[in-house]
Amino acid sequence: MIQSKAIDIIKSFNKKEISGFAKYLESPYLNSNKNLVKLFSGLKKYYPSFESSKLTKESVYKTVYPGKTYDDRKLRKLFSDLYKETERFMVLTAAEKNKFVYNKLLLEELDSRKLDNLFIPKMEQYNAYLDDTYYNTDNLHYDYFLEKHLAEWKNVMFHLERGLQQKITHNIYKRTEYIIFYFLSDFFLSFQDNLSNKSRFNTKIDVDIGNEFLKNLNIPALFEFILKHDFKGKNALNAYYLAFMAFSNFDDEKYYYDFKKYVIKHIGHFNEGTRRMVVINLINYCVRKKALLKDNRVRMELNDNYSIYIKYRLYRLSGENYFRSDIFLNIISNYFELGKISEAEDFLGRNIDVIQPSHRKNIKTLCSSMIEFEKGNFGLSLRESSRMKTNTYMFKYRIKYLTLKNHYELKNYDIAKEALNSFRKYVNNDENLTDILRSKTNDFLNYYNLLWKYHEDRPKAEIIEETIGSLKKNTPIPDYNWLENKFMELKH
Repeated sequence: MIQSKAIDIIKSFNKKEISGFAKYLESPYLNSNKNLVKLFSGLKKYYPSFESSKLTKESVYKTVYPGKTYDDRKLRKLFSDLYKETERFMVLTAAEKNKFVYNKLLLEELDSRKLDNLFIPKMEQYNAYLDDTYYNTDNLHYDYFLEKHLAEWKNVMFHLERGLQQKITHNIYKRTEYIIFYFLSDFFLSFQDNLSNKSRFNTKIDVDIGNEFLKNLNIPALFEFILKHDFKGKNALNAYYLAFMAFSNFDDEKYYYDFKKYVIKHIGHFNEGTRRMVVINLINYCVRKKALLKDNRVRMELNDNYSIYIKYRLYRLSGENYFRSDIFLNIISNYFELGKISEAEDFLGRNIDVIQPSHRKNIKTLCSSMIEFEKGNFGLSLRESSRMKTNTYMFKYRIKYLTLKNHYELKNYDIAKEALNSFRKYVNNDENLTDILRSKTNDFLNYYNLLWKYHEDRPKAEIIEETIGSLKKNTPIPDYNWLENKFMELKH
């Protein structure tokens, strides 16, 4: 099998793109290399997997140069040229599909060629297109501010170069407004991302300019000014601001409920991108709160936010209808935490078809195994999970935790001990795992080991109570609730 960057890109092409790329290579406009046409013609027989044993360097070379002695240098040069053309094809087709890119390139060309009579109406059309695409009452995404800022810059430079500064006095003010609104929107999102990374991965930075910026800017006063005036898109911007206030005042839940009330009121008018951002912020707030408070109220709140996420189909990314597998699993787990096993089954049945095809079978198997575990069918859960054959990283840890829990419930001591040692070795050798997650995973394994020890030794209730107290202090630990319940059972 041939390893090639060009083949990696061609693998990603759909059938329409395969046909388009063939026509692209044959185009006389490109003064195309006929050997590249032959090369691609020979390769596409192996589309989409390119995994046939017949696909060798020698067989490909014969397709391009029949009757010639194999020359590795010549073939490598040909694959290098093909790789460059796949890149060009992707860029050209992307520019053609993306009207923002297409119009910006066109405006630059009209400007550089001094075609003023064409530039001015085209700029007006582009601005109208931005407004129509992004803006309809509150229907606005923060990208709008950046695109409008760049469009104003282009307009300003065009007139300055022609000595017509008097025509752009208003544009300069708008350029400032747009960049401030874009910066605030993205800054609020970055602030929440930084908080999430800090709590989950224990990230630290020596010079935190974002935090320093916060100390020196009166954001509440700025938003009091913004909300008094009729700025386009201020309602969407205010949603980001309220999310920021909820996270920066994390202990005072009033800010969270103010944010949620505002989202529910305006979500029907928001652009899909804004909907996704604000609802994910509602979810992330509850996830962080749940890690600190073992309170069913927080789990119910999280469940409600997941319902909003599903209702508006916010799992769709990049124009696809596929559900993100990690969020899908989190929603299932939240049902379990609330004891809603039948709802979890119903959710799985209704939504499994919108999981990416490459993950669908494994997600269904994993979720079925988790559901059987929650029902108390531990043997069936173990058999279901053993059917999973995958190297996908996000599944590995869930399966390993589930396997250990099933063996404990089934009292498979010897198998559990072997699985525990194997898991510990895997965790300590996993280069992709952050220190904080490695520490928390090892905490789980230590408490799991204690479960078996207490199960055999049956210590006094006071010792088990001390262990439960230690467990609570060390949260969040994976599968904390299960560990606590198992220790509680050993007390009686």
